[in-house]
Amino acid sequence: MIQKFQKVFHLLLPERAYQSVRNHWHHFLRLRKEGFYTAYQRRRLWPKILDTPPVCTDPIVDGCETSVHLMCHQGDYLAAIWALKSFYYQAKTNYPLVIHVQGRSTEALTDRLRSHFPNAWLLEQSEADQIVEPFLSQGSSTRLLQLRRALPIMLKLTDIVATAKSRYVLILDSDILFFNSPTELTLLDKSRPYQALFQRDYLDAYVLTPERARAELGIDLQPQINTGIVIISPELVDLARCEAYANHPDFAKLSGHMEQTLYALEASRSQLVSYLPDSYAVSKGGKMACSTLKARHYAGPSRPLLTREGIPYLINSGFLDALQRNGACARPDSPQLISDVHDTLPKSH
Repeated sequence: MIQKFQKVFHLLLPERAYQSVRNHWHHFLRLRKEGFYTAYQRRRLWPKILDTPPVCTDPIVDGCETSVHLMCHQGDYLAAIWALKSFYYQAKTNYPLVIHVQGRSTEALTDRLRSHFPNAWLLEQSEADQIVEPFLSQGSSTRLLQLRRALPIMLKLTDIVATAKSRYVLILDSDILFFNSPTELTLLDKSRPYQALFQRDYLDAYVLTPERARAELGIDLQPQINTGIVIISPELVDLARCEAYANHPDFAKLSGHMEQTLYALEASRSQLVSYLPDSYAVSKGGKMACSTLKARHYAGPSRPLLTREGIPYLINSGFLDALQRNGACARPDSPQLISDVHDTLPKSH
C-alpha cells in the first residue's frame, strides 16, 4: 500500500517536492524506530567526527594487495566516517579505500567524504551505474541487474566485485566500530591463499535453507555467515554462478539477506569459509564491554547501541583526542585507547 502511495505522489508532485516529502517521511520513520533519545544523541554525537583530521590512505592501483570497500548513503555517511577512522586508527594500516555512495548524493556528503579521505576513490551511484550495469549486461546477468536496481544491499556484491582492483577486498559495513587492534584483518598469512573470512552471526540469515542449498545447488552452506566484515578475493565470487543462484525460486521475493546469501554460497562452494573470533561481535542486542572487543557490528536490533554505547565509549576513551594528536594524514601510531571493562573512564589528556 505504501509503495502505491509513493508512486501516486511521484506522479503528482514535481521532482524536488517529491524528494522533499520522501526525505521527511524517511526521517519520521527513522525517528519512530530509534526513539527520541537515540535520535537526539545521534544528532549530537555523530558530527563530532567531522572535527578530526583526514586519513590519507594509499592510492588505489591495479593489482594492489588489499583494499577497503565500504557502502554508505545519505542517512549513514557520518557513521561510515566513524567506522573507517576507528578502523584505520586501530589497524595502523594505510590500505587503499573505495567508498561506494548509494543513492542520491548531496554536496555536503561528497565534500565531507573527500575531505576526510582525500586519497579514496569516492564512487557515486551515477558513476557506479555506468561501470556496473554494462558489466552485468555483458555477462548476461539479467537477474542480478534487476536485483541491483530494486535492492540497494545488492550493490555490496555486484559493485564491489565489478570495481575491485586489488587481489583481496576488506568489506566493512557503516555500522561497525573498532575498539582494539584488528590483527586478524591485517596480519594475514601471505604464504597461502586467503580464505573467505567472515563475522559469525548469531543466526542463519539466508534466503534459502542449508537443506535446500545442499539438495538443489549441491553446496554445503556454512552456518551463520555475516558480511558486516569480510575479507575475500573478488575472483572467488563468480557472478555467472550468482546469476544462477539468483534464479532459484527462494530468491524470487526481495530480501535484505540476498547479498549475504550469495557471498555465503560462493565461499561455501569453494570450501574456504573461516570466521573471525567472537571479539568481532554480532548480536541481536544488549550492551557489551567495548574494551574487550576488537570490533562490534551494530546490526539489526542492536543498531541504536552504536549511538548509545559505541560512540560514547570511543569519545570517553580519548579516541577523538588521539586523532587530533596524530595530525592530518599522519600514520596512526598513537598508543591504544584507554580500556576499562566498565567503560567509565574519562577522556585522556
